[in-house]
Amino acid sequence: MNSPHDSFAPSSQKPVRLAACITAHGFGHSTRSIAILQAAQRKYPHLELLLFTTAPSHLFEESLKNFTIIPIENDVGLIQRDALTADLPATIKALDRLFPLSPQHIHSVVEKLAGCSAVLSDISPLGIVSASAANIPSVLVENFTWDWIYEPFAASFPEIVPHIETLRSIYTKATHHIQTEPICVPTSTAQRCGPIFRFSSASPAQIKANIKEEFCVGDRHLILVSMGGFNFSLSLWTEIFERKDYFFLLAGQPEQKRIAGNVMSLCHDSGYYHPDLIAAADLVICKSGYSTIAECFQAGTRVIGIDRPFFAESAILANFVTTTLKGKVINDTDFIEGRWLNLIDNSVKEPRPRPAENNCADQVADILLNYCR
Repeated sequence: MNSPHDSFAPSSQKPVRLAACITAHGFGHSTRSIAILQAAQRKYPHLELLLFTTAPSHLFEESLKNFTIIPIENDVGLIQRDALTADLPATIKALDRLFPLSPQHIHSVVEKLAGCSAVLSDISPLGIVSASAANIPSVLVENFTWDWIYEPFAASFPEIVPHIETLRSIYTKATHHIQTEPICVPTSTAQRCGPIFRFSSASPAQIKANIKEEFCVGDRHLILVSMGGFNFSLSLWTEIFERKDYFFLLAGQPEQKRIAGNVMSLCHDSGYYHPDLIAAADLVICKSGYSTIAECFQAGTRVIGIDRPFFAESAILANFVTTTLKGKVINDTDFIEGRWLNLIDNSVKEPRPRPAENNCADQVADILLNYCR
């Protein structure tokens, strides 16, 4: 599936430059921003990008061109012990250190925004505040904001309340507010759009053929296990090894190696684009995070999502999995203890969901580029 390659004509011959401030929490915010910026560069190939983030550079290198990364802390997000659990005391300690944002921290961004027409903020409060200080528009893109994520913890950790209030105030100052489905808390003043995702780079059939040849998969079903960029280990190796009728690809691992005849560990530089792995898979087992779920929606891939009770957005994404993708949802204990292995036989027999027809990355790219005219 390809997105329309619309052209964009700037109103002058000056270089067109956009900035993006992107939270480094997980990979989902980076990949959503990448999808938007990819669409913008398709419309205007000479677009220059300035990326303020500490997210891994390889995410951007495999998708974008003509960009510069400036490593800077945008926010805290949630400090995590692993892919499925959060550390609230550590999160609050980090929030106390970063907020309120210091003039020096804001100025370090403002001084580099010269020549930028707008700032894309994927829930980065720093992006909104810095754009305002630089007197340029900010475009907030979210399916949730950090103040909402922190609210459920306020009763047990009242010290987080001032940070909730600070962040809520900052988010209201965005020039343009866009909410992308599945939306956690619809806001009447925000513009609503559908899911945003990166496209796969080739047809699922071609990608699957390449994977099957490289890893000697044969006619086995491909099962992709992905925790959104977090390394993970499984205690049920014996059970997986016994499922020889399936071939398991474990994404986001620290090294690439064959663990068994039917299990392959893939690192980030495996040579396979993550949306391609999702498109080729017969079934994806993943934490209920925006990026992976949106890319399953893009490809029309069957999915079993892992609910994370300490993450407020997880229930919204789990509902999207069951209603829109017709998938299944398990809890974190079911995943860790391997009960999902009992579900895969029936899951791979289910019809694949219909692939997405539209990518709303193009809609947001148009909004950003309109500020460049």
